[in-house]
Amino acid sequence: MGFQSRSSGSGGPLPPRQNVAYEVVSYDVKDRFKPSTDDTFTAILLTEAFGQPAGTEMVFKQGRLPERGLTIHSMLYGSTKPRLDPTQVGGQGIAEGAYLDRRSGQVVMNWLTVKVREPQSIDQLLYGQYFSVDSERTSDRGFKTQARYMYDVTNARTIEAVSPEAILAVIAEHLATPSANLGGDPGLVLRGIDLDRFEDEAFQATRFTLPRIEVSEGNYRNATPEEAIARFTENQYYQDFVKNLFDPDDPVKNPFIEIIPIVRIRTGQDSLPANREKNKDDSSFFKLELEPINPDPEKKRFAHLIARGHTHIRWQEPKAEGQDGSFFSTLTLPMQRQAPLYALAEIPTHNLLPEVAEFFSARAEARGLKVDPPQVREPRAAAPNEETAPSAPRP
Repeated sequence: MGFQSRSSGSGGPLPPRQNVAYEVVSYDVKDRFKPSTDDTFTAILLTEAFGQPAGTEMVFKQGRLPERGLTIHSMLYGSTKPRLDPTQVGGQGIAEGAYLDRRSGQVVMNWLTVKVREPQSIDQLLYGQYFSVDSERTSDRGFKTQARYMYDVTNARTIEAVSPEAILAVIAEHLATPSANLGGDPGLVLRGIDLDRFEDEAFQATRFTLPRIEVSEGNYRNATPEEAIARFTENQYYQDFVKNLFDPDDPVKNPFIEIIPIVRIRTGQDSLPANREKNKDDSSFFKLELEPINPDPEKKRFAHLIARGHTHIRWQEPKAEGQDGSFFSTLTLPMQRQAPLYALAEIPTHNLLPEVAEFFSARAEARGLKVDPPQVREPRAAAPNEETAPSAPRP
C-alpha cells in the first residue's frame, strides 16, 4: 500500500506519508550481487520534510523490495541485474510514500523514483513548486492528452494601475518575455481579490496559456504577443474578470490585482492514464469531487486544484526541422498525502497580505483532508524512454 496514513502504537495519529525530493550523497549496498531491504543511501533533502529543513542529510531505505521497479541496488549499479562496477553515484529523485522511523532515524519509503541522473540534463526534477494536473482529455484528432501546470509564485507580480489598458500592458510584456519557460507553453494566471470582501470569495482568477498557431498541417508555432493578447481579450473568463472589476452597480473598491507566471507541460504518452493500469492518474491527487448537479446526479464533477509538490520532466528533441523541442512530464506528486489544495484565486504568493494568505491556507488545508486518492500505485521506472503524443493543436 502506498502513500497511506499511519497510527502510533498508542493509538495516536502519525503525520501523513510524504513524497520526498532528495539528492543522493552516497550508497551503502550490503551485497553487490543481491538487492536487500538493508541497503540504504544517504541523501540531502531538496525541500523541507519530516520537520527538517532543506539541505538536511538523511538515510533512506526501502520498506520492501518491489516485484518490479527500482531498488537501491539498481540505483547504484544501473540495472536490476548485478554488475561489479557501480554505474551511478549521485542523482536526484523522489521517495514516494515515505515516513520517518523514529527508532532508527531512517526514512522508510514505499516506492523509489530516480528520475534525474545528472541535474540540468535531459531529465529535470522540479521540486517544492506549485502544480496542478488536469484530467485526461481526447483531442479533436482522437489523441489522448493531459496537461500539467507549474505556477511560478516566486515571480508573481502585482499590477498597481487598475485599468484594462494597464492590465493588458503587463500581460503583453509577460507573454513577450515569460519569466518561466521550461520548454512547455508559457502563460499566466490573472488573479483579482477584493481586499474588503476576500472572505466572501469576491472576485476571481483566470488562467491563460500562450496559444499555438498552425502554420501548415501538423506544424505549429507560438503566437506572437500581439496574437496572444488578441486571443486573451476574446476569452470569456477575461471579459467576466473586467466586467466584475468595473461593474458600475457594484465595483471592486479595494482591488488587489496580480499576475502569476505559469508553464503548461504535457504528459508523456506512456504516462497518460489511458496507457497505465487502472486508477494510475496523478490528477487524482489534485482534484476534489463535487456534489452532483441535477438532472444528472450520476455524472461526477471535479474541482481541479493546486498543491505544492514535485514533478519530473524530460526533454524531447523536435521531430522535424523547424519545429520546437519541448519537455514532457512523467509524474507529478504533492509533497504529502492530503496536501493543502488551493483554488486558482487562492494561490499563495509573497504579495498576499498575511490575513488573506492565512484565510486561503485554512481553506486549502480543509479541502486537502477531503481528498483520498487511490492507495495502490505502480512502481516507477528509472528513466522511461517514453514515446510522446503527436503534435496537436493547443487552445
